[in-house]
Amino acid sequence: METKQRFKNFLLFTAAILSLNIMSCEIIGDSTGITEPSEVDVEAAKVKVQEANLALGDAVRNARQLDIEGLEDLDDVTGFKEARDLYAEAFLLDPNNLDANLGYAVTQIILIKDNQEIRRLRDEWIDFVENGDVTGPEVSLFKISPLIDEQDLSLNEQKFISTLYQTTRLSLQDPPLASEMQAAIRDIVLPSFDIAIDRMNTIAESDSAEEYSFIVTSEMQGGDVEVEEDPVELDLTDFKAFYASLLSGRAVFRIFLAYDLDVTSYDSTGFVEALRQNSDFFTLTDASEVNRARADLTKAANLVLEGLTFLRNETDNQDDDFITVDPGEEDELNEIETTVTDFLNALNGEVTLTKDFDFDENTQDASLTISLRNFFETPPTNPKQLLPSYMIQNDPDEGDEFVWTAQSIDDWIFPDPTFNGLLPAMTDTLLKEIFGLTYVPGDIDLTIGSGLNPEYSWNDSPVYRLQVQNLSTFQTVWEIHGNDFENTIFSPVNHGILPAANVTQTFPPVPLIAQQFYRIYIEREGNDPFAGHEHEVRDFKAQQ
Repeated sequence: METKQRFKNFLLFTAAILSLNIMSCEIIGDSTGITEPSEVDVEAAKVKVQEANLALGDAVRNARQLDIEGLEDLDDVTGFKEARDLYAEAFLLDPNNLDANLGYAVTQIILIKDNQEIRRLRDEWIDFVENGDVTGPEVSLFKISPLIDEQDLSLNEQKFISTLYQTTRLSLQDPPLASEMQAAIRDIVLPSFDIAIDRMNTIAESDSAEEYSFIVTSEMQGGDVEVEEDPVELDLTDFKAFYASLLSGRAVFRIFLAYDLDVTSYDSTGFVEALRQNSDFFTLTDASEVNRARADLTKAANLVLEGLTFLRNETDNQDDDFITVDPGEEDELNEIETTVTDFLNALNGEVTLTKDFDFDENTQDASLTISLRNFFETPPTNPKQLLPSYMIQNDPDEGDEFVWTAQSIDDWIFPDPTFNGLLPAMTDTLLKEIFGLTYVPGDIDLTIGSGLNPEYSWNDSPVYRLQVQNLSTFQTVWEIHGNDFENTIFSPVNHGILPAANVTQTFPPVPLIAQQFYRIYIEREGNDPFAGHEHEVRDFKAQQ
């Protein structure tokens, strides 16, 4: 119903804030050293909870009246601190008051947004994203061999590598500094998560956990006086789901803290230096953080499974529940349970999955054994070195370029195809086969010969255009095309030699330079009205 949807949207919005790492707040304290509360304190805690519930309703009502379009608008959302303080006071009076524990946990996380340091980093990040010049490297994945066919690789490595380096580039520019973000997470965000997790653990471990529920009244949803909102019941399924999300978030933060993300400078030179395979950037500095992240994820997975079990076994009226299972959704619930179980098994040992890993419906599904336990127990000290040998070429005009150093598919080897035990018993050959990294000849099937005047050859069908480009200067060093741009260029063609009278030379040949990387394009129109436009691209290194 509409009320539930609005309330869900509000909580999802709060969760989105958490996932963007833009949060923090002050911390009231904990119950360390507090003795069993007196009857007076127990009753006083109940009063404080009632006051906190009213304050929470006022805060939600204020938030709903605002026109929130961007993260900066969250600065105008006020009132949650008063609610948090009241819940915290109730908790200190009676640590066993489950309402106080729940309210304290939720508002503690919401308030993370109000920390001034977090706001500063958030504003710098937004300014950077909106106004910064994020220029990723010119990806040249296919320098690995003149055999690799960009069009026929099932896995879109170009998009993957481009995304990887665009994302990495974000952490290399100023502002914001990665080390500043790490410090804020360590000193501000994690302590708040620790408090919220402790509070939710109190609820989950309570003897009355299965009977406990929290009613989100119309007033707490910020409902207007004239419009009565339907109450929403939160029960153990919801508590365990929230608890699991907190643990998962803390695990992600801990992994982020485990690696060195500092760079020497925030320019193209610094970028190239950072991404070198032997650089200190993205190297492990604290394996214990990764180990603790595994413990958090294991606990979170178990909580999800426990919550699903409780959800299936509920016998009371579900009309007002926050998380419910509607008729026909059992299959979806089973799928979630299977996925979480596989994840848990991988965290504790190994799991074998059979899926279409190369995203090619024409190939058979492959079986892949995964061990997250190995990966988390012995995290990679330098993930960059898990890739085949590569280099980053600095080009301030055209963008930095990612280049594999291997010159053939046989030389393009993953030094550790198991990825530090993540994929036990994996081999280089099997890895390429499962993810579609093996060469499949295309319709044009272009190859490049040796020498400084190499022979360019392809299958019997002619093409209408051939271009060779120097990848250091990005200048064309030779280009020819068929007259009237028809398919009149037949294989083979030697570099710099016009093959026939019905071929036009657009750019005169420039001698190739030994050890320099080049890129060749050839294009042709399809062989029939439905074949369309075909092209191939090959990168190669000129050899003496």
